[in-house]
Amino acid sequence: MARTGERRKRKGARIGGQGTPARRLQNAITIEEWPQDGTKRSWPPSVNASTTGNCGDTVMMDIEVTDGKIKEISFITNGCGSLVICCNALIRMVKGRSVEYARSVEPPQVAKAVGNLPEDKKHCAVLAVRSLNNVLDRVPGVRTTGT
Repeated sequence: MARTGERRKRKGARIGGQGTPARRLQNAITIEEWPQDGTKRSWPPSVNASTTGNCGDTVMMDIEVTDGKIKEISFITNGCGSLVICCNALIRMVKGRSVEYARSVEPPQVAKAVGNLPEDKKHCAVLAVRSLNNVLDRVPGVRTTGT
């Protein structure tokens, strides 16, 4: 009988809470960035906020906004692999962009950027976007979403 690690290699890495095969869940770019590339932070965050979803997963995002643009953004989470991947996709979408653009990003856009996100994991894209909006609400001089 093969050792556990060898068996996993044959079947594909399992992430995403319910044992969703990583290859089916996301594209090759996201597999290469595992674990969380959004957690690599070498700057002191100016603002951070924590958001907990209905599933119990929590995301804390750190952000630095300069001249209306997102200069730096990172996150940590206790959530599933799908949430990590959604947060990474969201960071790639908004880093270096304007706050207005970041506010316009919707969960379906994040799910599309991830690719092949199962229906039962769509809430991860929603939580990632909620987390972004919550941290942006705390940035001085940035309009709030009212949530």
